[in-house]
Amino acid sequence: MWHTLFVMSGVENHVVSYLQKQVQTFDNEVPHEIFYPTRKLVHLNHGVRTVVTRALFPGYMFIKTEEIAYFKKIMQRCTGFLTILQDADLLFETMRQDEIDAIRVLLNEFGEIEFSSGLAENNRIRIVSGPLRNYCGRILKINKRECRAKIHLNLLGKEIFTYVGLNALEKIEDEDIEGVRDFYFERK
Repeated sequence: MWHTLFVMSGVENHVVSYLQKQVQTFDNEVPHEIFYPTRKLVHLNHGVRTVVTRALFPGYMFIKTEEIAYFKKIMQRCTGFLTILQDADLLFETMRQDEIDAIRVLLNEFGEIEFSSGLAENNRIRIVSGPLRNYCGRILKINKRECRAKIHLNLLGKEIFTYVGLNALEKIEDEDIEGVRDFYFERK
């Protein structure tokens, strides 16, 4: 089962390395899988654009295991770890596999969402390349200046919104390109 770890935002990499080190040191036989998706974005600082890697869900990480009590015990000594999400009955809350799969479709082999490229015209965008070609949801907003697209994903049964990298170019010619994905978005 997939469980959600709640950690301090910005220390997710530290928590992942701590968790891997503890499992290797004490009990390498405990089956688990850590899922920590990231995304590449453009960061503007005084007009200078740099590409940065940020957490897809700041403060959240996911672990697939049947031994969640074991992981809670070893994580309590980790700086930055807050808790494992629980429901009202104090049972550990689980994520559905389809939610994880919907996120994994967007990731590369390093667990990162890379930039997509698209052609914008009026209120429609055609995704030419990148992970958004595999995306089945809606693109809600595009910020061409910051090279970002606002999309929605499901997390723990709730719809949340996040930004991913998108290079949206103006369409020059009116010819069709094979294998593109059309999206409609709202201009605000």
